[in-house]
Amino acid sequence: MRIAIVDDDSALRESLKLLLHGHDVTVFGDAKMFLDSPDGYDVLFLDYSMPVMNGESTLREMERRSIQIPTIAISGNSRVRMTMLKLGAICFLEKPLSEEGITSALASIPRTP
Repeated sequence: MRIAIVDDDSALRESLKLLLHGHDVTVFGDAKMFLDSPDGYDVLFLDYSMPVMNGESTLREMERRSIQIPTIAISGNSRVRMTMLKLGAICFLEKPLSEEGITSALASIPRTP
């Protein structure tokens, strides 16, 4: 599975990448970098709170560009859960992330033949 991680926290990106061993993982420090090359990913882990472009703006831009990647929203702020889900995230994980939560979120990704 090709997975993109978009988060401004380098420690979280690297920790999540380690937890996703066995998958082809690419990390991005901000959403604009991801949006420059969004093709070919099976799933996106997207942080809400980032300085350049937040998760809400990223989901809106993905919709505007017709970029359709199953997105797992992540944030330390549970108040943004409904916003991210309404904008198309398939699930929401609150930081700190747990291995069980990540596994469960990945299991919820619709599989394409």
